[in-house]
Amino acid sequence: MEIQGRTFLILGGAGQVGKAISRELLGHRPKHLIIASIDQASAEATAALLAREASNGTRISACWGNIFVRMDYKDMRWDEMLADSAIRKQLIADLLEPMMGERKDDILENATLARFVRDYEPDGIIDCINTATAFAYQNIYASSHELLNAMQDTDPASHLEMAEKHVLHTYVPHLVRHIQVLNEVMKFSGEHWEGVRAYIKVGTSGTGGMGL
Repeated sequence: MEIQGRTFLILGGAGQVGKAISRELLGHRPKHLIIASIDQASAEATAALLAREASNGTRISACWGNIFVRMDYKDMRWDEMLADSAIRKQLIADLLEPMMGERKDDILENATLARFVRDYEPDGIIDCINTATAFAYQNIYASSHELLNAMQDTDPASHLEMAEKHVLHTYVPHLVRHIQVLNEVMKFSGEHWEGVRAYIKVGTSGTGGMGL
């Protein structure tokens, strides 16, 4: 697709790969680059760096947060989310309930990735996040042992808490829901926006970067 005059959302844009790709794009005079990173500091620092390097009027913006959860939780650490009973239940619902009807609408209205796309209306998304790494260090083995140990406790509340945490430590539901949300995001469009015309996944080892 034509790069000049287009808008691009760079996921993982504050990393070394994201910066390199953004610099390459700048040479083709895009209209707008949005640097998305996990935290505000890195996103804004990278956006400021690229803005100094941009000599062709390209607008540089920053957005941040965990794109795999809803906007309300995007700036929270994973352990903080797991420690909150209400948030655990919402995360499980977001992961496991079918993407149908009103539930689908709610997920797409609140998902951080979907919100970024609606807010910035990119023509292309370049995904530099190692998605497998984002989920791989939750240690499902330790979670399994903790759940089994909790089952020895006579307090039913501890059983429920550990079961919820264990569900949220499993990788596949996270990956499946991410792909489902991404698939729907590619269908978005607006009055003056044709929608995302290209999605490019940058991975260092084939499908490993996607966690598949």
